[in-house]
Amino acid sequence: ITQATLIRDNRSPGGLINRAAGYLLQKSGHALWYRGIKQPYMAEYDKYGARNYTRQEFWANLKALRDEKPMDIVSVLESG
Repeated sequence: ITQATLIRDNRSPGGLINRAAGYLLQKSGHALWYRGIKQPYMAEYDKYGARNYTRQEFWANLKALRDEKPMDIVSVLESG
């Protein structure tokens, strides 16, 4: 991912990786994805539903979702 590479340029493979990971997580039924503290470059993901949660909101959502059983990502890939 581009955040961890030594060479920075405009090709942005990290954006592609983030979109693919988000798509697979959403398709498998994950409703909450923690990506860390929001950085300015992450604003482009707001249009896909990304948002900041307060600590209380995050823990309340996590507790509400912890018993959910998302699909296995391999199953999502195999189903097309």
